[in-house]
Amino acid sequence: MEVWKSWKQGFDAWEQATATLMEQVVQSPAVLGPAGAMMSAAMRAKADANRRAANMWGQAGVAVKRDQERMMHAVNQLGSRLLDMQEQMAAQNEEVMRLRALVEALPATLGETLPTAVVKAMPAPIAAAPVEVKAKARPRKKASQGTKAPRRTKKTEKK
Repeated sequence: MEVWKSWKQGFDAWEQATATLMEQVVQSPAVLGPAGAMMSAAMRAKADANRRAANMWGQAGVAVKRDQERMMHAVNQLGSRLLDMQEQMAAQNEEVMRLRALVEALPATLGETLPTAVVKAMPAPIAAAPVEVKAKARPRKKASQGTKAPRRTKKTEKK
């Protein structure tokens, strides 16, 4: 055990001296300047390699990260516009309902009836829920519609 303790004490003394020396060396401008330049050059090389890889994949027709980010930005903008339009539509619906209530209450205050055509002509509130648009089915042609009479040409007229 004595051998181990003496070896451990020697190792600890060596480690302490080496650590202080290495800290001085690493913090000196003679080491920091070239190390920083090497790190900058490595980062530029990595950025250049990433840019070349993205260009290669883009030329191959594969969507790269930048394309995906651009598309997601456009989708988010459309979503924001849609929410704004829904809010505007809700505000307009409230205004239409308020005006409709005023017009319907008008005959009671005047003691006469308003023509029903005026009430019916007022716009109805717009549905806030999205409306599903279905494609219209094309009507089938009747047998008589599908066949055309032969065109008269000079050859058919001579016969």
